[in-house]
Amino acid sequence: MKITELRFEFNWKLTLFSVLLLPILIFLGTWQLDRADQKRAIQAQWEREQSLPPQVFQAIDVEQRDFRRVTMRGEFQTEKYWLKENQMLNGQLGFHVIMPFKLDEGDTVVAVDRGWVEGSPLREFVPKVITPEGSIEISGALVLPSDSMLVREADVSAKTWPHKILEVDLPVLSSQIKQKLYPLLLRIDADSTGALTVYWRPINVSPAKHIGYAVQWFLMALALVILYLYASTNIMQIIGKR
Repeated sequence: MKITELRFEFNWKLTLFSVLLLPILIFLGTWQLDRADQKRAIQAQWEREQSLPPQVFQAIDVEQRDFRRVTMRGEFQTEKYWLKENQMLNGQLGFHVIMPFKLDEGDTVVAVDRGWVEGSPLREFVPKVITPEGSIEISGALVLPSDSMLVREADVSAKTWPHKILEVDLPVLSSQIKQKLYPLLLRIDADSTGALTVYWRPINVSPAKHIGYAVQWFLMALALVILYLYASTNIMQIIGKR
């Protein structure tokens, strides 16, 4: 049986396109695998912290560790607070209520995410938020507000209160109320005084989804290689004759 020789026809446009696109597809797949590892680490840290009893919050010595559970006593400052927009719960649009909490001892003010309230498609809508008065004790987990690299809160002065925001950027929020906020956000416990509708999740996208995205990018890279070989060689003719 005569063996057909493999022939290669160089097409510089197709080659340039493939050379530029292939590393991008491989990078995106690898990046998604890295994100999956990061999410596993976050999930594990959250589970560890949830298993520990809360400690009494002291701003001067509490370890600034993500998801550290604490209790604190103070008073909500209701004159100026924030509504984090575009928060969905069971298909319903709403807000997260971010409110300053002034500790009874010292000058520390902590931004507290009290949870979710129902919203409206109307831009001017402002939900009614009921807040306990006077000194109370609350508990929750200290967290870094956001890891979003795509959304940054504009450093603009708030003209009306409550002020609507897209991300919790604590330095920006501090400048808006002209008070220094503690560098971590407290996500209030569901059974704590002042809690609204609480449904905290340590991660928004599971490691399994990131792995699924990685597989898609790698399959696209493989498809690109196959298409390049199909267009540039006679390999399909050789395979067909066998």
